[in-house]
Amino acid sequence: MGTGYKRIKILSEAEISDLYSLPQFTLEERIVYFSLNKQEKLLIQKIPDLPSKVHAILQLGYFKAKGRLFSFKYHDVLPDIDYILTQYFVIQDKYESILLKAKKEETNKRILALLNYRTFDAKARKELVEQALLLVRIHANHIDIFRELLSQIQIKQIVLPGYTILQDIISLSISIEFKRIENILRENIPKEFDTFLSGMTKSESAINLPTLRVEPKNFKHTELKAECAKSLTYLEYYKLSKQLIDKFEISPKCIRYYASIADEYNIYRLEQLSKPLRKLYLLCYINQRYKEVINNLVTGFIYYNNNFIQEANEYANKQFMLHTIYYNNILPKVSTLLKFMGCDAEQMEYKSFWQTAYDILPKNQYLPTAEYIVGQTFDFQSAKWEFYVNKAKRIKANANPLLHSHYGASSLLRLTKPSLHHLQSLMFRHLYFEYLLVR
Repeated sequence: MGTGYKRIKILSEAEISDLYSLPQFTLEERIVYFSLNKQEKLLIQKIPDLPSKVHAILQLGYFKAKGRLFSFKYHDVLPDIDYILTQYFVIQDKYESILLKAKKEETNKRILALLNYRTFDAKARKELVEQALLLVRIHANHIDIFRELLSQIQIKQIVLPGYTILQDIISLSISIEFKRIENILRENIPKEFDTFLSGMTKSESAINLPTLRVEPKNFKHTELKAECAKSLTYLEYYKLSKQLIDKFEISPKCIRYYASIADEYNIYRLEQLSKPLRKLYLLCYINQRYKEVINNLVTGFIYYNNNFIQEANEYANKQFMLHTIYYNNILPKVSTLLKFMGCDAEQMEYKSFWQTAYDILPKNQYLPTAEYIVGQTFDFQSAKWEFYVNKAKRIKANANPLLHSHYGASSLLRLTKPSLHHLQSLMFRHLYFEYLLVR
């Protein structure tokens, strides 16, 4: 993060050639790019000499294709000259000096005036530097910044400057941006956090970058418990990183990009960076990695609770089958009771009547059997809650890693409404189970 800057590489040689080299048109492309509208035809008519007319049509076509003015030799553009002479002029002899006599500078000015473009000058450079300084807060990738600048050049109708000029503008802007962030860090980072970041790349530190990088292998309780411990360890550091990042006023895209560098670079490579730059990458990584930890806890919470819901449904279905089998076995007794009522009941004494009836079907089975016959049979929700109560300790053990994390629980509030409703009910169950366990 020094005050000077090193020119960065942005495009490959092939990409530079594609952007800046003289167009090599096919016949179809010549028809498109060398076609003239009314204003362009009027411009050509005002040019007094043939060489300048040919040069103007060539330059117009090339400018439409690449957004810049070219210097070219006769042999480089001979196929295009042949097409133009055939299409627009009645001329039998073609001669190599036709372009030498063209008033090129005057013609170029006419073209830029016609297309309402301006040359790249000090004013245009200042505008692009200002634009680049805004773009480096949005895009951390050099190619993205370059593409955005190309778009701005077209919007502002500026002649495309040379590649090295754009390289210098982007390199300078990145250097200024890093210097700005360095100043913010120096003025605002707490001493304890500064010391912590400096120690993250040291193997002797108890809390370091390699341990933070470790991802859970699965949703087993031990893995989620480790993630929960990580969330508690890094909670305060996450808050500090967020406070600093807010002061940076950079986009989430930049934060993710800087974090990815801390994630991808090995310790040795990170140690080779300047201290301010290394701290920037590390605090962005803490910010992003902490969110990933919380997402892992939320995902694990949903995973386990979906399993519990599925198990509760399976339990309720099993209880329903047992319930059905039980009352299906009782139905023959109901038939026997009805036959008794229809034949012998009127001749029996009161006590003998009820004694016989209860011998056929016990008294406590009358109402449940009647409800089963009329269809008011089985309460699935009660069966599910029975399962939840029986498995309360297991459910609590798997819910704790998320619900005991402040940021983990608050992250539930950022979910979509259907998911929020579902998880709110699960959290209510968790609290209910906890109540049951401490009774």
